[in-house]
Amino acid sequence: MAPTTPPPPSPFSDILRGSETATASAPCRFRSHAGRVDADVVVVGHAADGSIEHAVLVVARQPVPAVLCALAVTPALTHALTQVPPSPSTSFFAQSSKPHLDLVLTSGGRAVELQIQAQHTARVQALTRELRRAVDASSTSLWSHAWLAYYAQDKDDPHKAMSVVTLTPSGSASSLDRAFDEAPADEAGDDAQPNPFAEGFSRTTFMRARLKAREAKWASTKQLKIRLSTYNVNDRIPPLGTKELAPLVGDDDVLVLGLQEADLRSSAMLVSQGSERADAWEKAMLDALGERSGEYEKIAAVQYVGVLMVVLVRSALREHISRIDTASRGIGLLGFGGNKAGVAVRFKVYDTTICIVNSHLAAFANQLERRRSDYAALVAGLVFLTPQGVNMAIEPCVPETGPVTVDHSDVTFWLGDLNYRLDMDDADARALAEQRDWEKLVAADQLLADIATGKSFAGYTEPDITFAPSFKYVHGSTTFDPKRPPAYTDRVIHLSRGPTIAPRSYASHDILWSDHLPVSAAFDVGVRVADDAGRAAELAVVQSELDKLEEIWRPSLGVTDAVEFGEVGLRQAVVREVHLRNDGRVPATFSFRAPSASRPICKHWFWPVPAAGTVWPGSSMSLRVTLFVTEADSLKLSAGGEVNDVLVLQVHEGKDTFVTLRATYLPSIIGVPLEAIPTLPVPIRELSVHDRKQLLAAGKTPVPTPVATPAATPMVEADDAMLAELNLRGANGAEASQPPVEGQQDGGEDDEVVTTEPSPPAPTTKPPREVWRLLERLMEHGARVEALWTGQAEVGDVLGVIEALDTGSELAAEPCAVAAALVYLLANLPTPLVPPSHVNSCIAAVDRDEAYAVLEGMPGVHTNVLIGLVSVVRLCLGAKPCDDATAEVLANAVFGHQEAKGTAYVRALLEG
Repeated sequence: MAPTTPPPPSPFSDILRGSETATASAPCRFRSHAGRVDADVVVVGHAADGSIEHAVLVVARQPVPAVLCALAVTPALTHALTQVPPSPSTSFFAQSSKPHLDLVLTSGGRAVELQIQAQHTARVQALTRELRRAVDASSTSLWSHAWLAYYAQDKDDPHKAMSVVTLTPSGSASSLDRAFDEAPADEAGDDAQPNPFAEGFSRTTFMRARLKAREAKWASTKQLKIRLSTYNVNDRIPPLGTKELAPLVGDDDVLVLGLQEADLRSSAMLVSQGSERADAWEKAMLDALGERSGEYEKIAAVQYVGVLMVVLVRSALREHISRIDTASRGIGLLGFGGNKAGVAVRFKVYDTTICIVNSHLAAFANQLERRRSDYAALVAGLVFLTPQGVNMAIEPCVPETGPVTVDHSDVTFWLGDLNYRLDMDDADARALAEQRDWEKLVAADQLLADIATGKSFAGYTEPDITFAPSFKYVHGSTTFDPKRPPAYTDRVIHLSRGPTIAPRSYASHDILWSDHLPVSAAFDVGVRVADDAGRAAELAVVQSELDKLEEIWRPSLGVTDAVEFGEVGLRQAVVREVHLRNDGRVPATFSFRAPSASRPICKHWFWPVPAAGTVWPGSSMSLRVTLFVTEADSLKLSAGGEVNDVLVLQVHEGKDTFVTLRATYLPSIIGVPLEAIPTLPVPIRELSVHDRKQLLAAGKTPVPTPVATPAATPMVEADDAMLAELNLRGANGAEASQPPVEGQQDGGEDDEVVTTEPSPPAPTTKPPREVWRLLERLMEHGARVEALWTGQAEVGDVLGVIEALDTGSELAAEPCAVAAALVYLLANLPTPLVPPSHVNSCIAAVDRDEAYAVLEGMPGVHTNVLIGLVSVVRLCLGAKPCDDATAEVLANAVFGHQEAKGTAYVRALLEG
């Protein structure tokens, strides 16, 4: 099955968390005190507590994604859209000279000015429609839009969030630079540090070139003497015991005899006739050596019909020869006939690969193109076995792909009856030959012309020709055939891909067995002798260079690997920076890897901005990671839950980096079950993690339902008693701070004891001291305060009250902040003051008596806190009735965030 293509990322996914969604957007230019910035204006929706909150973000896309501005969508948000016609400006660059739209967003005295090109009118209209819809559906409270803390902006400089720092080269060279500075001089230049990930780059080729450049450190040169002879024998078999081949064998390290027309029998064209003739020519070579014949041995003999080659080497050299292989190919009739063919021997001397080709190409002066095609056919068709299990880096003559051909060698010698002719009149050629003017004859040679133009044998070299043409003679004489023009058909040429080749002789010989004269050439070849240990050491250096190249060219980022947030409190947004630095040669595109497909990239109280992007070479970027804990997670973290996390920053085609995020959460009673708070012997901040885990563990279970309930009358009439007790406790703060007696209700001796199912710690009925402190403060300072419950307290002041409760410090806040803190504490209980099981009964209550009767079945601590709350509210209201806004706030405290119809029940409790 073909792999599925992953869905494209959602718009602004590099900025927005998974809980936020972009519902409309348009490109714009954002106006700030520093000028205009290209950006996008985005309407963002956030799902919270079953409702949707909206905000407007202004997001810069370049040079890196960043939030420049954030506005909460509330009923107070307004927008004004103005169409601006072209201005008379003559400046080509003036943005204002073009028709555009001005969009101004205003909220809470803050105005955001955006300029949008006229071509985006349709998108702007869609955006403003979405804005109107969001404003109509919006509401506002002290605690709404807390999620905007994750998109922090620098209020003094909105450009700070999108700054990119250009790196300055350091004064000292890096280890990679030093490694290449130490490389040989011929490695310098644009290719000294190539990109190993670029298309077409070959690691093997790179290592071979680097190793070659260091050859002086691991190799020496040894001179090899080689003699090569070619002879078209016209179907002649050497006489038994003849020593006439002595001029062809000489006294060299390697002796090569290449023959053409060694077997012209018609039967040989179809079926191999065995090695009889090859053996005869090998014996003739050894006979020609005379007493030295015992010093040589054959390493190869290869024949294709009439094309035969025998290679002898000195016995002392044999141990240094390896990888011997042969190949043959017919190029005659129908493209494969044996009347014309090529054979080859390939072997390695020390660490130098030598290939020798013997061929018989197409005849006649007018067959030049056919000779060229014969050459091309042999280059492609003479194929050797590919060595297996070799280290390709130290085998430069083994191709990375494709077959091994004659071109895959350090030195190629090509000999034979190549049949290239002279481009001149026959009469002129005969006359120059008679005059022994070899220089003019050679000037008309087809082979030399082809080599010069690259039409065949490109790159080959031939020693100077200072002898008579080798063809064509009257059989058995040195007289040119009067019917055929002379030509240099028999040749020995060579091609070096590195080793030095020095010719020692090049001549024809008067061996009169054919209508050709044999031609021989002797060379000194500088072959490479490798020091295996030295080469291995240099290869390790080259491999290290390649590794460093891959590091510098692989997309990579230097990353801050640990981020310390320190102590973090409830709803306290703490922003830290993660610095990314690109010291490489290519852009590095990053994102964060999620632990699994169903999980976000980090715990939801953390968020990095941007969550994806690209850092260009020589630049750095700072990500802003925000830690923000809300009441939804406070209990978990207060009970010892792990706040720390690890971000996995992944670089496309690079390595992953783990960024540890560490923080210490300051525990809070917000979110702690009402039954658990009274069990805390000291303020929660003073408890160890171990104690908090034990004391708060039971609070995570559902509130137990009482088996028996107390009498209704004392509860219904409890207001005055509660006020009296509050006054008593207000006069003695020490008493208020004592933990209440657990498992017992306030009341007379005849009250029935409430029993519960066993569950540590034992349930209590008395309100927690933290609630008592708030009620006392309101009793003392809340009476006759206007809009005590509905006033616009500052979030910081309210959190300051909660801090005082958590630490046991002095409570000196203004009454409105205390009232808001009390509502905040009660509204965020895991189980509201009125548990869900009693909500319907509360809504059905029509008067005060029915309202209080509902309390009979509720847990005692819930009942007593609710009575205390109602008593203090009545005290603070005095003779004033409870207005709708106050009833809604109190319903939020009594029912949590679950029941909008609870205001009637609150009013019923406050009657009387």
